[in-house]
Amino acid sequence: MKKILITICVAVGVYFAFSNTIDEFLYPEKRPGLNTYDTYTTTTQQTTTTVTQQTPIVTDEDGYEPRDDRKPDYVQPADPTWSKRTFNWTSYDKQYTFEISMNIQDDMYEYYHSLLRYSYVKDYHNYVSDDNNHKLVKQLADEIKSLCDQCGYGESETIRETANFVQSIEYVDDMTSTGYTDFPKYPLETLYDQCGDCEDSSILLGALLKELGYGCIFIELPEHVAIGVKATDDAPGTYYDYNGSHYLYIETTNSGWDIGTLPDDYNEEKAKIYDVW
Repeated sequence: MKKILITICVAVGVYFAFSNTIDEFLYPEKRPGLNTYDTYTTTTQQTTTTVTQQTPIVTDEDGYEPRDDRKPDYVQPADPTWSKRTFNWTSYDKQYTFEISMNIQDDMYEYYHSLLRYSYVKDYHNYVSDDNNHKLVKQLADEIKSLCDQCGYGESETIRETANFVQSIEYVDDMTSTGYTDFPKYPLETLYDQCGDCEDSSILLGALLKELGYGCIFIELPEHVAIGVKATDDAPGTYYDYNGSHYLYIETTNSGWDIGTLPDDYNEEKAKIYDVW
């Protein structure tokens, strides 16, 4: 296997060392041919508020509000402390080994960890759009893109490798990692903890794909959250038709899931779809 080394220093409390809203229920649809991934499209536009879908749609009218409407106002201390976190994984095509080392500010982590949670998936965009987390994820996304470019990856391979990185993060349920039954994390927290459950990995992957310029959505299933990435109409795999576009399903927990592969447990389940940001 080959190894690639990239080193960069960034702001917002982290530096890296790299080596190689709509409430609708949608049914999944499938297109055969899971072995080709050359039909992704990029987008920087926010999706609109109309849905075109021939399968049954049930509108959610709960009208709930987020539990925490504060805007984070973290102030960096004069003498911050740092903790190192290292991630190792093998590329999706088994051709490269990668390592990411990150020194993350302890004070920033503690601040975000102390905030109340947005518990509903429709409010998860708050975890992505937060300024400090946005800056952190942008730097990480830029370096993943640079790494993929050096490996000769195209657009579809870059999406797969970004998902592969997130899938390599250890799955740990909220009760074990935080002591709470439900505790969605900011991207900073997931990277600092080096673990998370489906909602945490979906927030992180959604944030990364958005920074890379790909249209993506949160997919809420019974007791589960995943990501959809915008694709052309003939893209193979399981997809959701949202606002007139196809979004291929991405399982964010555990390695080995191809883009467009839906776990059998959710084959007949309806999903609620929300914009990532």
